[in-house]
Amino acid sequence: MVYRRNGSESRKRKEPSEVPTPTTVCYCEGKRQLGTLEVHCSVCRRWFHQTCLRDLKEFFGLPFMVCYVFRCQDCANDNKESWTRLQSKQVSLYPPFTFSLNTFLVDFAHMTVMALSNMTYNYFAAQDEYKNDVFQACKDNVKYFHLDKEIVPFFEENWESLTNMPRRVKNSWHQTLHKTLAKETELFAVNPENESEYSL
Repeated sequence: MVYRRNGSESRKRKEPSEVPTPTTVCYCEGKRQLGTLEVHCSVCRRWFHQTCLRDLKEFFGLPFMVCYVFRCQDCANDNKESWTRLQSKQVSLYPPFTFSLNTFLVDFAHMTVMALSNMTYNYFAAQDEYKNDVFQACKDNVKYFHLDKEIVPFFEENWESLTNMPRRVKNSWHQTLHKTLAKETELFAVNPENESEYSL
């Protein structure tokens, strides 16, 4: 139930329905391909390989993307795949604000999760000892990345894949990135031996 500030009951909230965990992956009914571009259907919750997409031929992005809504052919109303990048945060200093409360906003925390996920996976995939099970290596080991030497260059190289915000001309975003890494302690860990290095 939802209550108003004065304590009176206003309406009952609909309980979310349980969606069963899918047992198949993609149209091809294959397996997940971590480290490659895959998208997750927001309706049926199945993963789809970029190479198996039928309608989205000019599709680009990064593995481990989190800021989009995808619908597969089976779940789309018009039986055509759809992919929408979620709106980036645009802070308005004056009312009316430029976004509604229902809008999902992409911020530096989302961008950094995508960046560090890719950097971590790529690091372990390049190590001969982990090639057989990169996913397990990522789970079992911590790899820290230097903010200025590794994370910032990854952002600069992949900006358009991380966000739909225009590329920033000034480097003030470096400070925003640093604040995000330091503040979001439930997402990112600082290297106790080097405060300029971070991991997921």
